[in-house]
Amino acid sequence: MASRRKVLVTGTGGFIGCHLVTYLKRQGYWVRGADLKYPDFSSHNADDFLLLDLRRQDACLEATRDIDEVYALASDTGGSGFLSSRKAGTTHNNVLIGLHTLEAARTRHIKRLLYASSLSVANDPSQDLSSIISSSTDSDFLVRQQTARAEQQLGEYLCFQYGVDHNLETRIVRLPNVFGPFSPWEGGRERAPAALCRKIALAKLTSSPDIEIWGNG
Repeated sequence: MASRRKVLVTGTGGFIGCHLVTYLKRQGYWVRGADLKYPDFSSHNADDFLLLDLRRQDACLEATRDIDEVYALASDTGGSGFLSSRKAGTTHNNVLIGLHTLEAARTRHIKRLLYASSLSVANDPSQDLSSIISSSTDSDFLVRQQTARAEQQLGEYLCFQYGVDHNLETRIVRLPNVFGPFSPWEGGRERAPAALCRKIALAKLTSSPDIEIWGNG
């Protein structure tokens, strides 16, 4: 049991954050959720839910008020098609969310923070992207992969620096392509498994022999 420790889950409007709130509640925590939106396909179980734009420092300070631990899941993300046309915008948003969340935790003297990163960080950092692009017809997809990896690398680096400089105990979890109950399946925010399921189902309905894929499939 958590002895009613107060925790913040950012990104509670997403399906991973929504499930995490439910799990933490079952463990005995008092949970505050924060996001730009409510969950799309379920209700939230948070004790307190704040609709906030976590790109803003004042919003992050409000979200972390009276909090003991932070689970930082909030991000501007989606499938490859969605992200390929929003490289600058999503990078801008995610860097601000990560930095302001860490700074708010420092300001509030919070001692523990979990940062949700991506499995893409584990890719070979010495990989020469230019050589891949020159031999590929889908260079925009590859650039987006590199951009997403750079975002997460910066987020992990900031966690490390805040841990060293400000005694903030950070943990990093590198998530793969996650999908499941309450996850998006259309609109661009969905991940590859859900998107492929939808595309195949629609192709069967229309007797189409083709579906759209990103990268080499």
